[in-house]
Amino acid sequence: MEIDNPGLVRYWFVFDLTEHRPPPRPEPEGGGFVMDCTPTLYGLLWRGAGVTGYDEQDCLRLLEAYAGEPLPAVERALRYPAIDPAWRGRLGNPAWRGVWYPSAELTGPVIGPALSRR
Repeated sequence: MEIDNPGLVRYWFVFDLTEHRPPPRPEPEGGGFVMDCTPTLYGLLWRGAGVTGYDEQDCLRLLEAYAGEPLPAVERALRYPAIDPAWRGRLGNPAWRGVWYPSAELTGPVIGPALSRR
């Protein structure tokens, strides 16, 4: 997939989530199960994240604004990752400026600055 604006770059980030793993879930009393749908930084980033922006720092700012909290340390940043055309998961548009995995920008590109400072 080509990027709409030649001034944009696509990144795939992998983060050190050691300090962000969720605590073990307690066993419910009397059997059954407990649903916890609270989004966590670990839940958001455990597979990695795909972002398109003006540069690496812009991509990290966009991702931090989406996460709503400071990001953990980056373990790996891959510039222009290949995107498999057979991908079957939810994926935003990697040609637009914004977070495309996990899919965040589904209605159009981010216009203007990211809301967080990095």
